Amino acid sequence: MCIRDRVSTQSTGSADRSMLAMSRSLPLLLVLLRTSVAAEDDAERGTLISHFTPTVSSGANYNYVGAAQYVRSTQEVELTTADANSVGAMWSQELNHADGWEVTFQLQVTGEPESPGKGLAFWYTNTPLEVGTLYGSDERYEGFGLLFDSYDDDGKSDNPIIMGWVNDGTKVFNHDTDGLGTRFGGCRAKYRNRGNKVGVKITYQSDSLKVMLDMRNNGVWERCLAKDSIYLATGSHIGFSAANMVEKAGDAVRVSNVQLFDLETEAKIREQEEQIAKEEAAAKKAASESGEIHSLAEQITGIQKDLHDEFLQKIASMIQRDHVTTSHEFRSIRFQLTSMLEQSSSPKETLVELQNTVETLKTSFKALNDELDSVKNSKADDNDGVKKLTQNIANIKATMDSHHRAQENIKGSIQEHMENVDKIVEKTGEGVGVSWTCLLYTSDAADEEDSVDLGGRRIIKKKKKVHIVKHKHNTKYYQN
Repeated sequence: MCIRDRVSTQSTGSADRSMLAMSRSLPLLLVLLRTSVAAEDDAERGTLISHFTPTVSSGANYNYVGAAQYVRSTQEVELTTADANSVGAMWSQELNHADGWEVTFQLQVTGEPESPGKGLAFWYTNTPLEVGTLYGSDERYEGFGLLFDSYDDDGKSDNPIIMGWVNDGTKVFNHDTDGLGTRFGGCRAKYRNRGNKVGVKITYQSDSLKVMLDMRNNGVWERCLAKDSIYLATGSHIGFSAANMVEKAGDAVRVSNVQLFDLETEAKIREQEEQIAKEEAAAKKAASESGEIHSLAEQITGIQKDLHDEFLQKIASMIQRDHVTTSHEFRSIRFQLTSMLEQSSSPKETLVELQNTVETLKTSFKALNDELDSVKNSKADDNDGVKKLTQNIANIKATMDSHHRAQENIKGSIQEHMENVDKIVEKTGEGVGVSWTCLLYTSDAADEEDSVDLGGRRIIKKKKKVHIVKHKHNTKYYQN
């Protein structure tokens, strides 16, 4: 029994010493764990850009406007005091050129529960803003603003509220409705008088923006708002501003632990390159697997194109050959007709001569009437007048005989023209198999390339109906 008790006592003492050692090492383990988690968190955030963090000694890297000042003892920036009409702002001296970035900071807002200030804002703009009416800054800007609206302007008891607003320099914030109609997103968050600092994380990457809140300052982040298709320019300033109401006391607003991270880390760039390489490899593999099908499709497409080109070339050659041949035939006929007409007497000239003769006869008849009247009125015999009258009658008769002969000549000339035309047409049409009855209607149409169809038949567009009679070797056109 004594031995057993002694062994039991020794075992109990050893267990107590082990528990004591573990309890002493637990805080160290927790510290190491927190350090490891913090390091991993910083690695996920990206690369810290130090000149966006106020320096510990003086709060440098920022310009301070109005009531804003750096409090060295607490390493915080006090934007406003609780006094009425207190307005302050801070703006980074450097520009952020990162395409993807993340900003984290902590804020503490304290004041009388029933007398909140106007609000505060985080800014990402192309230039530092002047002091204005939108939470201490000008509302016409180009960029993004995360607005913390503390005062209930519309009386709906939905404040405090956090919302986003993107402006291109032309929009105006609707203060009466707390930004309704111009803002996006929004979450009701009681960031006033919490007793602890509230963490804010703003992430912008791949044209998407996300806002997270750590309301209890315990590392637990909750989403406030998110928005896609937001395009923010690189080379912009970051800033903070706050303001109280003009005639009443408001909030004291303090900002601390401001940090900006460049999200384009080497690890993420390497990850993106690996993803691109995988996609290219997959596309190459798919292309190789379907290579035979693509090759066959390309061959078929090439054959179709060659056949199509050859078909069009044959049609063009057919049209050109038909057009040239027919055009030459018509031109030959027109040349022979023109030569024949030039060699023979012109009926037109003969008709002109006849017209002149008629005019001469009219003049002679008038003169003859005048002479007859003169003879009638003469009381004595006038042999000279009678002789002259007789001579005029003889001249008129001779002229009329000449007129008759000219008419006969015109008839003969026209008949001769008709016979010559028939001879030329009959001679030219030998071996062609074409009846040129409608020659004068088709001579111009023969020069029109668009009057040929795909079968080689010439289509003559006339007001009169044309019959097409096809023979084994030739085609004839007959006009009704």
